[in-house]
Amino acid sequence: MSIKSLLFKPKFWLMFVCLVVQQLIVASSNFWIVAFIRAIQTSSPIYLSLSLYLLSLLLPYLPGSIAVICQEKWKYSLILSLANAFKKTHHSNQKRWVDKDSKETRIALLSNEGMNTLTEFTEYAYNLLSTCLNVLFNVTALAILITGEFGISYLISLIAVSCLMKLQKNKQELLSVKAQNARISFLKALLNSWDNIVLGNRYNFNLWEKRSDRSSQSFVNRNLHSVKFRQWFSVLIAALTFIPSFFVVILMVLNNYSNPLVLSAIAVTLPRLFMILNFTYDLLKFAFYWPSQKKVLQRVDAMINDDQASGSFLNRIRWEKIDFLHDNFEFENEHKNHLNDINQIIRKATVPGRITIRGENGSGKTSLLLAIKEALRENAFFLPVKHQLCFRNHIHYLSSGQGIKTTLLEIKDHVIEKVILLDEWDANLDCQNKEEVSRLIDEIARNRCVIEVRHRN
Repeated sequence: MSIKSLLFKPKFWLMFVCLVVQQLIVASSNFWIVAFIRAIQTSSPIYLSLSLYLLSLLLPYLPGSIAVICQEKWKYSLILSLANAFKKTHHSNQKRWVDKDSKETRIALLSNEGMNTLTEFTEYAYNLLSTCLNVLFNVTALAILITGEFGISYLISLIAVSCLMKLQKNKQELLSVKAQNARISFLKALLNSWDNIVLGNRYNFNLWEKRSDRSSQSFVNRNLHSVKFRQWFSVLIAALTFIPSFFVVILMVLNNYSNPLVLSAIAVTLPRLFMILNFTYDLLKFAFYWPSQKKVLQRVDAMINDDQASGSFLNRIRWEKIDFLHDNFEFENEHKNHLNDINQIIRKATVPGRITIRGENGSGKTSLLLAIKEALRENAFFLPVKHQLCFRNHIHYLSSGQGIKTTLLEIKDHVIEKVILLDEWDANLDCQNKEEVSRLIDEIARNRCVIEVRHRN
């Protein structure tokens, strides 16, 4: 999600157009109120200028409402784009599946931090554009109506604040990154909370609580540090914004002390001037936040779209510690049914039947299944021991035996892949359930190859 890809959305540009229309109408009220005052002082007809002034106060709500709707649509399109980018990048990426820390980080990012980041960015962009247009159009109006010195004072303020913002850019980015890292760590701790809290094991709960307390404290401290830095800098922005304009107003009053028409125009537009100053302060504050917004977006993009995972499954396999057995034939020319080449297994997987893998803990049996899945990709179906795979039947409330039988029946009836990979399906099963499930696997293996890692002999 580069900044360009975020902005090049039709809904963003429609929002921008609506904001331009809204702020042009708002800025036009300066002309109509001054025209109304002049009409009163010169005894001219007031109805046209009064009507236009009232309309300029009422009409902005229409394009403003449309802009808000467009902003919401833009936000939802970005959230869907985030989910689609995650699916595209991580689909069939088995190396990422075994990286549990990567899983927790990315799921936290996808389900919470990424969505919040995009929501915050769209609101930020809306406020930045609205404020920028408001200041630009209203300052132009005041410069035309009263004096061009207002434009000069605003330019001086912008230059001073821009230089100051450039000096603190790196520190702000660093604070934003630290705050985001702390939020992700805190979310990861929350994702691990269920078993540790609900099961009530004192040992596990105490360990989880200590880690959770550390991450929560870091989360609070780093985010507060970032907020404090922003607020103190905002105070400095306010001072640099208001002081030049104050001098212009004082000089205007002193120079036109005997000119009632100019003084009336100044008096009428003075509240608008201070409103513009407040908007200018907000604009500079939003501009000050831009580096942190950009940095956070880039980190979301990097973490979602990074599909690189180091290492190979084959490097984790200790072939000499693994035994293979095929129910339809013996492994030819293999001493004690040992293999040392994944291609040999893949060739044998073209024949229906059942290949059983046994070996010591840590010998790489699961890594072997994942290597086969990585090689065959969507031509193989992999069922882990613990998973959150989506099936038609809900098995959360079933026993281990009923759950695996229900899942295998669904695989038998609906999965079309010719190679089925089962990882320790017999874990936590008693003898009776193990025999029943084994018979079901035999049925599946009549017209497909089932490669299974067995938990027990």
